Amino acid sequence: MFPPRFPHRRNSNGTHDSICAECMTTVATVLREAELSGFELRHVCDPVRVFQISRGWIVEPEGREAAR
Repeated sequence: MFPPRFPHRRNSNGTHDSICAECMTTVATVLREAELSGFELRHVCDPVRVFQISRGWIVEPEGREAAR
């Protein structure tokens, strides 16, 4: 299995999100985009959520998990 990939999104309030493409979870929301890499390195997908996504039971991203 390949490590999760993390697209970044800039929000209208100037913050940046990192989203795990494997478990569709917002890993972190921060003011400076450069801060996202630390959260991405520590992120571990919830195996139950990954299984549910693989079955098509979950199709929406999960809420933010990290502090802003």
